[in-house]
Amino acid sequence: MVATGDVATVLDSPSLRLAGEYAQALLDCTQDDSLADEIGCQLEAIVEILHAEQNADRFLSALRINVSQAERFVEKTFAGRVFGQLESLLLLMARNGRLSLLDGLTRRYRQLLNVRQGKLEVTVTTAVELSESLAGDVESQLAEILSSEIIVTYRLDPDLLGGMVVQVGDRLFDASIAANLKKLRQRLNTEA
Repeated sequence: MVATGDVATVLDSPSLRLAGEYAQALLDCTQDDSLADEIGCQLEAIVEILHAEQNADRFLSALRINVSQAERFVEKTFAGRVFGQLESLLLLMARNGRLSLLDGLTRRYRQLLNVRQGKLEVTVTTAVELSESLAGDVESQLAEILSSEIIVTYRLDPDLLGGMVVQVGDRLFDASIAANLKKLRQRLNTEA
């Protein structure tokens, strides 16, 4: 992932890029970071509710076809219940048949806001779940090393055997036992 959010990659689908453009537009019209964070929370709550509904994807797809129903849905559901910037964006998305982009928009909005606030997203992958104490130690060491506020996501991968893999943006730091064994195997093969 590119930290600035301005560069598209070959891995981006057109719909993800479009969701990113909506996210950037929403963030651009919200200069106050605390308000931007509250809008992000509202977006996340909307997506969470939609994920809880079994037929949400079909519903959003149907709204994509019938723009007037989509507009009525947004007006009845969100008018006066969400911040004005978000309501305007939802109406614009409804008019353009783009409500199905809400999930991608929400993820990209949070990423862009984190970048704007100087927060780094860090993914830590381990073979086993870390205790709270060890996770706290890892987070404080990473924050110190990176000299930044960090947001950590933990993942499990038993194939690592031990150690950890840390991803910060597009940088990967592999201190796993599996990676060390692979390096050792390669070194032994070249020396033999």
